[in-house]
Amino acid sequence: MTVEQALEMLLQTIARGAGSGNGCRVMIGTVKEVDEEEYTCIVEREGAPELHDVRLNAVIDKEVKDCFRVIPAKGSYVLVLSMGEATEGVIIGTSLIDRVTIQTGDVMMNVSADGVVMNGGKLGGMIDIAKLTDKVNELADTFNNHTHTIPVGGVVTAGSPSSQTSSAPVTVPAVTSKAKKLNKGDYEDEKVKH
Repeated sequence: MTVEQALEMLLQTIARGAGSGNGCRVMIGTVKEVDEEEYTCIVEREGAPELHDVRLNAVIDKEVKDCFRVIPAKGSYVLVLSMGEATEGVIIGTSLIDRVTIQTGDVMMNVSADGVVMNGGKLGGMIDIAKLTDKVNELADTFNNHTHTIPVGGVVTAGSPSSQTSSAPVTVPAVTSKAKKLNKGDYEDEKVKH
């Protein structure tokens, strides 16, 4: 079954459920253009006029910040719901998406084939917590086990002129206050996972 056939079946099911006489219409078309500033698109239909200003969300209000918005890809098949005599429609299904935007309060996320960007991406890429923990624990192990030897003659000592330098290597002991290993729970944000 092709995408177009699947959408056609969904269209028929919705039309049957809508009944006759309530003024609901579901149309199938192809996205010609998307206006992300106005949250609308233009839909081309076979054998029928283009539909302009088709909404991507039920409500178009720039003051409403909390939303879940699917941006259909140009050329994708879409189902457009039109209610009553109004010429405005809203996308209720799409075969391909360009991206999805989710926003609630101060939290915003854009998901596309390019990746996931949260809150504008100001903090850089997502950290792989296991790799970070391993790297920092390697550093802690190196610090905790670090010793070094000072070569013969490398330390000046007191005494007679014949014994002014060390006669044997001097080993500096390991640190007495060891660095603690990290636990990812110390810095992991449990609200964001990948």
